[in-house]
Amino acid sequence: MRTPIEVIPTGVHLASYADANGATFRSGHNIPPDAFLIGHLGRLAPEKNLRFLVEAIALFMENDDKAHFLLVGVGPMLEELTEVFKQRHLGQRFHSFGLLSPKQQSDAYNAMDVFAFASKSETQGMVLTEAMAAGVPVVALDASGAREVVKDRENGRLLFEEDVETFAGALRWLRGLDGSARLALKSSAQKTAELFSMTNSATRALHCYQTLLGTAHQGDETVYQRWLRLQQLIKTEWRILESLIDATGAALNPDSDQSESR
Repeated sequence: MRTPIEVIPTGVHLASYADANGATFRSGHNIPPDAFLIGHLGRLAPEKNLRFLVEAIALFMENDDKAHFLLVGVGPMLEELTEVFKQRHLGQRFHSFGLLSPKQQSDAYNAMDVFAFASKSETQGMVLTEAMAAGVPVVALDASGAREVVKDRENGRLLFEEDVETFAGALRWLRGLDGSARLALKSSAQKTAELFSMTNSATRALHCYQTLLGTAHQGDETVYQRWLRLQQLIKTEWRILESLIDATGAALNPDSDQSESR
């Protein structure tokens, strides 16, 4: 017997990014307005493939004086990742933040020119859809969680080779786009985020439940009718219990109705 499976992602609150202000975030944290800002947000742990990610970003930054990197998150790898940029003499263009408030986080996303992602262990790419909700294209490795969201050269770059130079090259590709091409990526990213919105995810979940109810009804009329009778019985018992509670309360406090009417 085969059972159909429906995968419904955790929805993104698009409204949280509608008034995001990346310019304010940059000015408040000494990030130049004309910087090409690569960003990453998430837990800083080994399974996120972060050493590979920062090596690729550092390689790109070494050849672009206006490139900066924004890292948001906490975890055991923070010191190691920071050291990579210090050793490459890129510390002045490396900006690290721990936990941010929801408003600060949406502003941080909006401040980015590109979101970089190299994890290969995700069940879903929440940070990818959040970045896209802020209008930020994504460069990511082809892996679960990323391939469902990133469409190569449409809303970012999806890379099938885990190679530092290849990843840096994808960043250079995006950096070299003209204004209209970048706007097209931004627009496509936002449209992708809409597909993963909280509203769409809730609608899909509701449709899934409705389909299951319909299948149960068609497949076994007896079971379905028993379920309906059980529902009605529970409702009836609950009404009886409510009436009993009201009657008991009135008996214990006969003046309660008069006091409430005054």
